[in-house]
Amino acid sequence: MGTAVTSRIFIDVSQTLFDLVLNLVKRVFAKPIADMKKGLKDLFNLFLSLNYLQWLRNKSQFYTHI
Repeated sequence: MGTAVTSRIFIDVSQTLFDLVLNLVKRVFAKPIADMKKGLKDLFNLFLSLNYLQWLRNKSQFYTHI
């Protein structure tokens, strides 16, 4: 009986510590991850814009050669 109670307390304490660490990690890394997502989105939009400008340039060169 004593071993079961001790192991149950140990499991509860372990779970509580795990939750505390997990919340701390979430709090510490939430902002950098959000910034990274925004940065990647901006980079992707820049890439699309550059591709569009390249396409327009190629299209204009095509029409000037006709």
